[in-house]
Amino acid sequence: MLKELILVFESMGIKGDITEDLTLVALGFDSMKIMELVVLLEETFQFQLEDQDLTGANFETVNSVLRLLERYTVTEV
Repeated sequence: MLKELILVFESMGIKGDITEDLTLVALGFDSMKIMELVVLLEETFQFQLEDQDLTGANFETVNSVLRLLERYTVTEV
């Protein structure tokens, strides 16, 4: 899932060595860029984020975004 998230970041112009422990602020994100990220995640992974998941904690680090994505992209067997 990290590779897919990095592709989303790259489509936003975020380049460099992206690791799970990096904060989004360190990658150059501000509140507007985070909202852009939300839209791209919803479009790319085909889900709708619930309002209660639009928190700073879910968009603090690359890892927190990955955990959020995993919750929304788990497929039922």
